[in-house]
Amino acid sequence: MRSAIVFCLLSTGCASVQEGYRKSFDTSFMKSCLSSAQGKGATERQAKTYCECALKRVNSGEAIEKAAEECKKGL
Repeated sequence: MRSAIVFCLLSTGCASVQEGYRKSFDTSFMKSCLSSAQGKGATERQAKTYCECALKRVNSGEAIEKAAEECKKGL
């Protein structure tokens, strides 16, 4: 990752580095969230709805705790 940061600072490659990080984060977040939600008894549909909501809110800059609280209301 360090070389990616150096590359980003020395070139115009920042957007691609950020996009790669974002995709990796989104994938990891969804996998973990779905597993956790279903482990706590949510149906697959409920888990997907909740996790998509939470990810959208987190990606918009909201704290994870607030996102979790707000997304639970929609179930």
